[in-house]
Amino acid sequence: MPERVSKEERVISMTIEKARKVKELLRESMEGNRLPDEKDDRMEKVKVKRPKAEKDKTKMENNTGTHSGYGKAGEMTQFKKSEIKKSYLRYNQADNTYSLSMNKGGAPTYTNDNIQFGLNSLGLTLSQAQQNSQSAEHLEMFLNRNNSRYSIPQQNIKNILNKKYGLNL
Repeated sequence: MPERVSKEERVISMTIEKARKVKELLRESMEGNRLPDEKDDRMEKVKVKRPKAEKDKTKMENNTGTHSGYGKAGEMTQFKKSEIKKSYLRYNQADNTYSLSMNKGGAPTYTNDNIQFGLNSLGLTLSQAQQNSQSAEHLEMFLNRNNSRYSIPQQNIKNILNKKYGLNL
């Protein structure tokens, strides 16, 4: 009396049978295609030895004296002002203008009307632009959005301002 076989088991057994038939067909087809000299010209197996790894000769210094690398948790690092470039809105009383740039010297100046228009468009206050470097940077981008010589490409400026402030530039 034959055993009952599930569908999955039958599919697996049929797959195995077909794979055996294909393997046999391949074996038969390959026998006629071989050259008679192939058996004689087989290559020898040669073991290739890999070179041994060289040991690292650099010595690690102990963590004594001035700390270098590890053990710096909690230490304060002083940065020079030239290392950190921040953009703030600065008011020049002599000219009654505002300068807004990360570069020292040669910073472009803007009139009070231009600054107020930019602040109103972005929804910022004058104190935010004077105290927050990101707000000042966005204001500078807004004021230079049509300036092709500005360091940031115009399309990037528009993408940043549209995403951050919901503008449609």
